[in-house]
Amino acid sequence: MAKAGRPKNIPSPKEVLKNIIPVKDIFDEDEEKIYESLIDVYLQDFDEQELTSSDMDDILSMAMNRVLEIRLLKSSKGNTDKQIDISATIEKIRKQTEKIKENLSARRKDRINPNEFKGFSIVDLAVAFDKD
Repeated sequence: MAKAGRPKNIPSPKEVLKNIIPVKDIFDEDEEKIYESLIDVYLQDFDEQELTSSDMDDILSMAMNRVLEIRLLKSSKGNTDKQIDISATIEKIRKQTEKIKENLSARRKDRINPNEFKGFSIVDLAVAFDKD
């Protein structure tokens, strides 16, 4: 009989975003380095244990959007006609990224327990500071 629930040995979000996603097939070598650096930076803002699949999808999309934006900007370097042509695409990418950030922020706020620090005051903080 199969056990219900989450498998025990699931890969970490970092492993999924860096190793399981075929970034080598999507990006050039220099773009891959940018993507991986962005993933590292974005994941620092989260407790990996709390990340949902939606969070990982959004982080993946944000990093990919940024790399694609850089690709477009590099391809149009020195060519004003091409810069004008890609400006609408870059604007769409940036709007999508802003929406993704809002979604991540909203989900993060939903996970915060408002009662966790109830009764915690500045006096508690000062006492903890004095102890250190």
